Amino acid sequence: MTSRDDGGVLVLLPTVAIDDVLDEGPPWLGEVDPEALAVQSVLLPVKKRSLGNRLRFRFAHQAFHEFFLAFSLRAKPDDEIEAAAPPEVVSWLREMRSSDLF
Repeated sequence: MTSRDDGGVLVLLPTVAIDDVLDEGPPWLGEVDPEALAVQSVLLPVKKRSLGNRLRFRFAHQAFHEFFLAFSLRAKPDDEIEAAAPPEVVSWLREMRSSDLF
């Protein structure tokens, strides 16, 4: 759910295809029903869908997107991504690193 702009800055994309979510997640996520994912997570299906287009999801709120990207960077540090991340993500990451809760 990220991309880079022309300046190399990390951009949080507004939506993602369900296949990309399942491919990038842990192995057990592939067994999750997309409808259950929509009902029991912070991801919401995007209603605009046309024939042939894959089901797409978005985070219920931008803060969830920022938090989970920071959480991912906390678990698997990547200096290149962190350097290009939006300030909100870096702020979450700093908070996580300073806390014993994460």
